[in-house]
Amino acid sequence: MPKMELVYVSSNREKFGEIVAALPEARLQHELISIPEIISVDPRVVLQAKARVVYGQLGVPYIMDHSALYFGAYEFKLPGCVIDVMIEVLGLDKLCGSIQGDRRAISRTLLLYCDGKRFQTYEAQQGGRIAPAPVGDHGFGWDRIFIPGCSSETFGEMTFQEKRRWSSREMACRKFIDALGARDD
Repeated sequence: MPKMELVYVSSNREKFGEIVAALPEARLQHELISIPEIISVDPRVVLQAKARVVYGQLGVPYIMDHSALYFGAYEFKLPGCVIDVMIEVLGLDKLCGSIQGDRRAISRTLLLYCDGKRFQTYEAQQGGRIAPAPVGDHGFGWDRIFIPGCSSETFGEMTFQEKRRWSSREMACRKFIDALGARDD
């Protein structure tokens, strides 16, 4: 079966590397489209707003995703989609220090597929906790503060392959591939 041709839309090159690894069934092209940052606590609102910006510009099937991190200390409602803003304003050290009590966290990824006619969304999440301080030299964004599942390491301490085992982005990609397989039957 020939590989599916897809465009991945993001301004983040590191995320593209993760998508390529997670979707070996696809031949992917990275489209570096800078999309204005949408501020909302609802990741569906953010992703759909970004998709509307891209819709019609490409003329080919594409995927895009949005990952967010939710803290138990904030009833799993924040920082969510504003995690990047909080990192920019506070930095990872102060962000870790701002958490009092409950350090549980959830990483949540929504992957959106557009075939030119409709949008389909695939969601996955991974539970974990926030480290007391940033640790590790790998990854990007909040990788140095999120400890997934029952691991003792942050994403920032893990190799690329180790991170894939726990990644909500990887899980969302698997759901996408599984849905395509079911649709083709």
